[in-house]
Amino acid sequence: MNIIRLLIIGFLIKSTAIAFGQSEKIDFEHFTMVNGLSSDIINCFLKDNQGFMWIGTENGLNKFDGYTFKIYKHIPQDSTSLTDDAVISLLQDKLGNILIGTKSGLVQYIPEMDAFKTNHLIPSEEITALYEDRKGNIYASCAASFYQMAYDKTNNLTLTRKIWAGEKIFDVESNATSPVLWIVTDTLGQYNSENGKLSRHSSSINNITTNPKILYKDSRHWLWISRNQGVDILSTSTGKYITDSLRFTFNNPSSISGVVGMCEDEKNQMWLASVSEGLYISDSKRKKFDAIRHNPSNPYSINTHQLKCIYKDNSGVIWVGSQNEGINKYDPNRQKFKDQTPEINGHIQRANRSVKSIYQDKAGFYWIGTDYGLNKTDSNFHILKT
Repeated sequence: MNIIRLLIIGFLIKSTAIAFGQSEKIDFEHFTMVNGLSSDIINCFLKDNQGFMWIGTENGLNKFDGYTFKIYKHIPQDSTSLTDDAVISLLQDKLGNILIGTKSGLVQYIPEMDAFKTNHLIPSEEITALYEDRKGNIYASCAASFYQMAYDKTNNLTLTRKIWAGEKIFDVESNATSPVLWIVTDTLGQYNSENGKLSRHSSSINNITTNPKILYKDSRHWLWISRNQGVDILSTSTGKYITDSLRFTFNNPSSISGVVGMCEDEKNQMWLASVSEGLYISDSKRKKFDAIRHNPSNPYSINTHQLKCIYKDNSGVIWVGSQNEGINKYDPNRQKFKDQTPEINGHIQRANRSVKSIYQDKAGFYWIGTDYGLNKTDSNFHILKT
């Protein structure tokens, strides 16, 4: 018996979402409080080097093994618990340490104890961003200050510098192999980790980029900068903006408002998560963006337009956090099955959905045994004879 194709007929995974790139369809798997999440308000994601997913929410930290969620929360009078239930940022550094930024300070996960250690170098304030540079320096931003830290010989974080930014720091991103980091406050700035100098980028001085919020550096070393109204793109190699060719209406990042998260997938397509407009996905050339919208009639569509963060893990899976509907997970590696119900003259034969056996003969025809008899089809599953 020569069965060339794997056919699942009778079990259907229907896809919606808007076609993009090579007319690919996107199916999402959903996780909410019904599945065990501690909250449906998702702030951040992290996949650790053991394969666990960590999800920071407004009401607890969740550790997900692919099947169940383990929830960590603040416990009064317990110094080994989280300092706050609201988890804002997550980082696993090169040494494997997991750092958690909460609304009330920074903590470190201690796996041997399955507990947490509070970092007292930083005030008990909201940690808006965590970052590690090429030399292993750790950065934490909170309120209007920026903290640079390093590990000592006993694996404890020590404070290297405290930098007063004067404004709330929203995000941090690297600048290739340079010691200079990009940061966003109410303007776009640069921080030199070697001399501790903080400066405004020339684009901010000239009001080219206003109200930046989120930074993301893609594989081309383009720096994507989200603003209240749109996204700017800066070449870190030339220092010049390249967004002019992309200033379009719908299909232009400058017209996409409220971008709260960005990532690049395995096909070099950019994903932009909006606070109120769902997802936008580019083609690999960054010349076109298509919208991914919630479709109430399709259980596999993204489940809300109101998003809060996005994250691509090391296996290419994309995790989208929402403001009130939990998690949307897209796995490009997952086997995609198509509905191959046999048709006669273009009409689906519902009676043929109950399939018992499939055989492909040497001529390439399929013979499909159903509860209603035997069907002979061509390679496109058009019935030739019943």
